[in-house]
Amino acid sequence: MRNFVYLLLSTILTLGCVITGMAQRRVDTTELRERAAQQRRLIEDPSNNPFKIEKSESLKPQPQPNASSAVRAMVELQVVGIADGDTLIISNTARQQLLVRLQGIDAPETGQSFSREALESLTNLVSGKSVMLEFDPHGKPDSEGRVVAKVYLEGRDIALEQVKAGFAWFCKDYKKMQSESDRYSYAEAEKEARHASRGLWRESAPVAPWKYRRQ
Repeated sequence: MRNFVYLLLSTILTLGCVITGMAQRRVDTTELRERAAQQRRLIEDPSNNPFKIEKSESLKPQPQPNASSAVRAMVELQVVGIADGDTLIISNTARQQLLVRLQGIDAPETGQSFSREALESLTNLVSGKSVMLEFDPHGKPDSEGRVVAKVYLEGRDIALEQVKAGFAWFCKDYKKMQSESDRYSYAEAEKEARHASRGLWRESAPVAPWKYRRQ
């Protein structure tokens, strides 16, 4: 009987620890979402929030932001489609669709080698998922009308994942928008993918998309 009581107490204590651990994880998740909600409230003004502007406005060509010291904001939104290897289709808080360009990379253009593989890679990473977007709330869309943002899924930098897989170049046009640490990480990821002949680096002389666009 005494052994049974000890076993019961031990089981209760073990369950208590597990439940406490689960509660702690729930708190951590809740805090993350609350932080995103607070940051979302900071950018509620439609005049400076690209994730609430009308689609017709969001697609107007505008100059890119170029200050790495600009104030950054974060918002959690749903990926509803993939346009190409570096462009997401996001459903914003007004349930409108918006094109979002992954900051820091350039993937093969449609018609180039590995453009389909780059699109499939990005699709496998984030399609249908909720992602965190870090962006300049006062920034303007790029020359193709896309909002430029750093995109995270479960703490992973999605643009960096594309570079690591060999399906995108580190695009130095975004250097001023990136931290020194990010610039180093992206450059090293491209170098490693190249040496390992991953993705587009399986070709002996792949054409960078910015050169392809000038042809």
